[in-house]
Amino acid sequence: MVTSYGDLAQYLVWSIPLVGALGLLAWRISNVKVDGSPIISESMLMVIYAVLALVYIAHVVKTLQVNLPYIRAGVPEDEKYHWGSVAALNSTYFANFGAELAVVSMLPLFFETTFSTLTNSDGSPMVTATVAGLVASSFAFVNLVARPLGGYISDRLPNRKRTMLVYIGASRPVLWPWGSSPSSAAVWTPTACATWCPPSTGSPGWWLRS
Repeated sequence: MVTSYGDLAQYLVWSIPLVGALGLLAWRISNVKVDGSPIISESMLMVIYAVLALVYIAHVVKTLQVNLPYIRAGVPEDEKYHWGSVAALNSTYFANFGAELAVVSMLPLFFETTFSTLTNSDGSPMVTATVAGLVASSFAFVNLVARPLGGYISDRLPNRKRTMLVYIGASRPVLWPWGSSPSSAAVWTPTACATWCPPSTGSPGWWLRS
């Protein structure tokens, strides 16, 4: 629950992307055609938009039913918090996690394309789509250690916000070489991303206790 009318308004605004992203995805899929026909027809797309709008309206109604009586009754000072902290936490998490998902989705094709010149003795490619996918999938396993480590480091250092900003700042430059020189960055760039992207998604959770 929120603790002020201003925070309530911010919460409702920040809830829009939850259904907006689904609407955007539906629109994008509707532009994809198979055998000349769109996957999602125009009429079906309108139905999806209507359902998403109803879902958001129901969410708004329920949110108001729960929070308005709580706010009107008076919120104790020790229970108040600023929604800006939640918004900042949300923003940093989806930015960091978005970077991680982008890396995971690009890695298989990246490896297959970069090492396409490597062949076996019979001339067949050494790095097939299957091999590239298996190697790229190992990136996700780094989360088992990197995410808790990012939270642990954030918890141990005196300034958690500064730690989180360092993670955000360091995770972006390591992505740049992929667009400039993919062949030379084929080895160290994924390693750098595995080092910085997962810990940066673990550090925001510890910020809540700061």
